[in-house]
Amino acid sequence: MLEFLTESPMPELLLLLGGLLGVAIALLGNDRRTTVDNIARVLGLFVGALLMAMSAVMLWDGIGAMSTWLIGFLLGIALFFKIFKKVPVALMLAFMLAAIAAFFLYEAGISTTIVAVVALIVLVLVFVLTRFVEFIADLVGRILGLRPVLFVLGILGMIEAALLFMDSSLTTFTGL
Repeated sequence: MLEFLTESPMPELLLLLGGLLGVAIALLGNDRRTTVDNIARVLGLFVGALLMAMSAVMLWDGIGAMSTWLIGFLLGIALFFKIFKKVPVALMLAFMLAAIAAFFLYEAGISTTIVAVVALIVLVLVFVLTRFVEFIADLVGRILGLRPVLFVLGILGMIEAALLFMDSSLTTFTGL
């Protein structure tokens, strides 16, 4: 379904666009948000998601150079999480799954007290587990979203894109 992301010239174009956005966001900084900065961050959200999907498909199918999917994945995370900092995903997911569990138990004719207890248990368990994953993802996103790190990832993305256009990669170039 997402194989089109791994066919030339998509990896090259995504890495080039992601690299340009990464460098632009790193150079614009976080002091005062401008319209260009906001546009770059929104574009980075979509390009980051595509870079992560491209990298996952390349890794899953075992195609492409290691440097291509590694740089694509790291740059994708950095761009994607640059805009998602305070979205309460854990709480939304916990409420949603607790409501679904309560609905199915209620429809099965289980007593209201048991439905409430099970819904509360599901809510707490899902929230705690998802919050831990959210914390780790936020930490990685914050580290990769630092301006110097984002700048280096952007430059690496543009170099990898240029090498891919020449039927090479950093992996083959460095011999790793």
